[in-house]
This record gives sequence, C-alpha cells and structure tokens, in this order.
Amino acid sequence: MKVHFQERPALKSLNFLELQSHLSVMGVSASLALKIFHSLYRDLQPESICLQEIGKPSRAILAGGFQSVSLKIIQRVTSTDSSEKFLFQLEDGLKIETVFMPSRKGGHSLCLSSQAGCPLACVFCATGLMGFQRNLKAEEIVEQVVSVQRAVLPRRIQRLVFMGMGEPLMNYEQVKKAVEILRADAGFNFSARNITISTAGVIPGIQQMKKDMPELNLAVSINAPHQALRESLMPIAKKYPLDALVECLSRYPLPHGGRLLLEYVLLGQVNDSVQDAIELCRVLAGVKGKINLIPFHHYPGLSFRRPDFSRVRAFAQTVREHGFPAYIRQSRGQDIYGACGQLGGGTTPRCMLLQEDKPPLCRG
Repeated sequence: MKVHFQERPALKSLNFLELQSHLSVMGVSASLALKIFHSLYRDLQPESICLQEIGKPSRAILAGGFQSVSLKIIQRVTSTDSSEKFLFQLEDGLKIETVFMPSRKGGHSLCLSSQAGCPLACVFCATGLMGFQRNLKAEEIVEQVVSVQRAVLPRRIQRLVFMGMGEPLMNYEQVKKAVEILRADAGFNFSARNITISTAGVIPGIQQMKKDMPELNLAVSINAPHQALRESLMPIAKKYPLDALVECLSRYPLPHGGRLLLEYVLLGQVNDSVQDAIELCRVLAGVKGKINLIPFHHYPGLSFRRPDFSRVRAFAQTVREHGFPAYIRQSRGQDIYGACGQLGGGTTPRCMLLQEDKPPLCRG
C-alpha cells in the first residue's frame, strides 16, 4: 500500500507503520522508528532531544524533516480529591483542558479533549458555552498524554477517556489516528479495554467505530427519557433522534458479558423523577448497557441545579429494579471545575467556592 505524506508531517501525527514508511522515503533506516517511538513515548523525551540521539548521519537527514507540536501548560490546578486539571495553550493561541484523575488503587486515568470548544451546544455543559473553535489534530491529542504523563511521574497513566472538551466522533479520523499512536506496542501500549470514547449520540460515528475500533469502550450520553426533552437539552438529538440512537446501540457488538456505558446527567426537577427513570428503562429496552448517573455539576452561566441526593438514590434504585445496572458517579475535580460538564477552556481561580455544591476550597 502506498503511503502519502504531507511534505513535513508532525512527528507525533504518525503511527508506527507510517513513521517507518516516512523514514524509508527520506532514505533513513526504517529500523529507527522503534528507537524514535521508545524515545518519544516511553522515555518521554522532547522531540528535539529524541532526534539528536539518532546517529549522526541519520540526524543530518532528519533535521528539519518534521514539524513539531507544542502544547504549553499555562495552568495546573489540584483538587482536594487529588485530581489535577491542566490548561493547555495550542500553537494558534486557543486553549483546551485535560484532567488527570489518580487512583489509590492504581489505574490512573486521563480525560482527554478532542476539540477546542464544542459544536453541540448541550445546555448543561460549560464547553457548550464556548461554541466550536476547531478540531484538534492527532498530534495535539497525543501531546496531551505525553505532557501530562511527563508532569505526573512517577505515576503512570493507565486509562484514557475521551470525555473532555468536544465531541470525539465529530473529529473521528484524528481521534482514530491518535488512538492508533497511543496503542502502539513500541510506545505507550495502551490496552483497548482501557480506552473509552464518549459521544453525545453521533450515529454515523458510532457506526464507523463499530467497524474500525469495536474493541474500545463506548460511552453514550442519553440524558433524557424521551425525544422532546432530549432535543431541548441536546440539540444534536434533532439530527440523530433518540429512537434511531437506541436502535443503533441495540446492534452494537460487545464482548461476552460486556455492556455499553450509558451516561445520564441528572438535572434537578428536569429529568430526575422516578417516572423519568421508568420511562428511560422502557426506551432503552433491548440495549445491553449499564447506566452511569451524573448529578449536575454547577458552572457559572448554567441555570440548572443539582438534584437532591434522595432523588438521585430513588432514580438509581428504580433503574436497578427495571433490570439495568446503575452507578452514581463519584465525580472528581468539582472544586477546580474539572468534573463532567465543567471544562470551559479558561483560567481557573486558584481558590474558589462553588455557589451551589460548596466543596472545600481548591489548592494548586
């Protein structure tokens, strides 16, 4: 198969086979691809140092042969629960956020962004307030992992969740390429079962993921038990209706015993009643999934309220009684605006107190 490249590709935009092919085109031994991947993704070396460590004859050929990608960490804040939010500035000045979630049991997770801003305008999400700025390139997604992993050593990131800023399946090709790079044996070697792609229900993207990456975990935001309410909360539902989404999910291939992750943001007095739970289970009949309940997280400019916990418990119990496993998410990073729906792409005050939830002051 013939491989086509732009004149000077970004080094972190190439998967392992592409890097081998590109080196061959440049007249450099393809065997150096392994050394470069080890240097970039295992040793976490900056690109300039990585290429300097190549033998002198090859170094001369490679000099100037690749574009570099640079994500500048302009803020790093730490939550009282030890989560850390990184604010990155891209080379064109746009900003994205990435959240590191350590675990005492191991299995540290990183929540990645796939777009600057988001085109979906979900009314309960801070990223939706930003509007859409642009898609991230594969190398910018990969660089989030490299930069944060370097920053949090000696802890090792083991799980990746595409649940940050943006809709991953509306930047499908770049997300797919980033996943290929991050899964390479010669690099980070992330396991498919430790990578989750989250979507608001972009049906063509789900269908394409079913063909290309069925081994990855799929999470789908449902957030309403019927079409009219879902449309009012998530405008994307007008294009991809709930009944069509449920039909698509009912046909999604799963490993034996596997389930889809169905995410449901609970908005006080909007979609959090026992009747809503009953209707949700009726709508989802035929979908093999587990329901992840996410009580709303406050963010300035969003008018919703977090439901009383008694309503959250009642909702969860009703879902379980109707045959679906249900979990109440133990959200991380609320006090630094780092939880689900709180990534707004702006500088976070070093100390702040949320108006509604009133968690402890953040540190960092």
